[in-house]
Amino acid sequence: MSGYFDFLRHTGLGLATTAVTLGMLPTATQAQELFGNQGIRLAVDTIVEFEFLESNGSYRSVFGIINLETGEKFPLYGEVRESDNPQPVNRPSSYQDDTGPQNRSDFYGSPGITVPQPLGEFRFAAKMMQ
Repeated sequence: MSGYFDFLRHTGLGLATTAVTLGMLPTATQAQELFGNQGIRLAVDTIVEFEFLESNGSYRSVFGIINLETGEKFPLYGEVRESDNPQPVNRPSSYQDDTGPQNRSDFYGSPGITVPQPLGEFRFAAKMMQ
């Protein structure tokens, strides 16, 4: 089960996601707020929507949020199959960037097929800043 929730290691798979924030976005004047690769810390409760765009690679993955203080995991969406069209796993790779709808040869996964529920949202609770 731990492999199922392995959010940080997407070996052979790149999930392209986009996030749209509903509510207050951090501004330059609120320097203590943080939303990025270093973590998320917001002064007000904020709902963020995440949308799955595509994946490439034969490994299945789950995208979600991990509370680093408690270790609790919140999966937002996940792949239910390796790709839209079955392909042999031992097929040689071209090692080319396969991002985009024109390049669907490397285990291309799309919303609605590989990921049946391509939209997820999470409510980030405000954290008091010191």
